[in-house]
Amino acid sequence: MFKTLADAFKIKEVRNKIILTLVLLFIYRLGCWLPIPGIDTEALGVKVEGNTFLNLLSAVSGGALSQGSFLALGVSPYITSQIIVQLLSMDVLPALSELRKQGEAGRKKSEMATRYLTLMLGAIQAYGIIKMFQAQPDTVVLADESFWGIAYIVLVMVAGSMLCMWLGDQITIKGIGNGISIILLVNIVSRVPSDMNSLYVQFIKDADIMLNKI
Repeated sequence: MFKTLADAFKIKEVRNKIILTLVLLFIYRLGCWLPIPGIDTEALGVKVEGNTFLNLLSAVSGGALSQGSFLALGVSPYITSQIIVQLLSMDVLPALSELRKQGEAGRKKSEMATRYLTLMLGAIQAYGIIKMFQAQPDTVVLADESFWGIAYIVLVMVAGSMLCMWLGDQITIKGIGNGISIILLVNIVSRVPSDMNSLYVQFIKDADIMLNKI
């Protein structure tokens, strides 16, 4: 494997694509640690860890949700939009079904429809997450829970989701390809150290309980 990578770096075009991909992934991971102003990240982390659904969303976003990052939504709205558009294109919605028959021009129009749907689903998902925070009154996550305060958080989270989609597109077009899949892989890998640490702590805790019972 290392020989293959070494040979790949000898080719200028491939080397440039790999470097660009790494730079874009670095920007993405950096964004996952930049919190949205107005969010109590400590209280947010407690709420996410105590909610199975939110914890799953956080895992998909590489921990960005639990950090209160503006990339908290990650690429999940885009992936959901892709699935919906593909399902509707299977002779469910005539307009989308017709696009499948128009070749490259139809593909571009279908991709544009996916992007618009991503924008809408991102707003719905962001608002839903905020309402889940508010449904747990034990701790306050948002500094401003007014209409404009919530609208600001939703807007920032949607903008972050669109940035994730753009980074994925750049990796696909100018990088090594399959940008969205690579971002998902990076998110999963980034969670491995913390998950392994949690398993280790739980193992030690269980071991201590068993020893105390003996």
